[in-house]
Amino acid sequence: MPSLTALLSKWPVIRQIRERADGTGLEAMSDKTRAMHARIDDAKVARSICPYCGVGCGQLVYHKDGKLISIEGDLRKARHRISCLRIRVAKRK
Repeated sequence: MPSLTALLSKWPVIRQIRERADGTGLEAMSDKTRAMHARIDDAKVARSICPYCGVGCGQLVYHKDGKLISIEGDLRKARHRISCLRIRVAKRK
C-alpha cells in the first residue's frame, strides 16, 4: 500500500506548493491530464469545399483509418472568416 506522502505528492495542489509554482503550468495537471492529447493529433487532413450553400467555403476534414473524426472550417478559404452553422452542426453527427 502506498504511503500517505506518496499519495499526497501526486496531488497537483501539493506539487504547486512544493515547487512554488503559480498553478498555470504543468504542475497544475495530474498525470492523466498530461497524458491526454487531441483526437486529431495523428489524423490525416483533407481539404474540401462545403457543399451546402454554394458560397465555396473551405473545410478541413480530419480522418483516420477510413473514419471521419472531425470537420472544421478552413479560415483561409472561408468567405466570412468564420465557419457557418452547417459546418459546426455537421461535425457533431
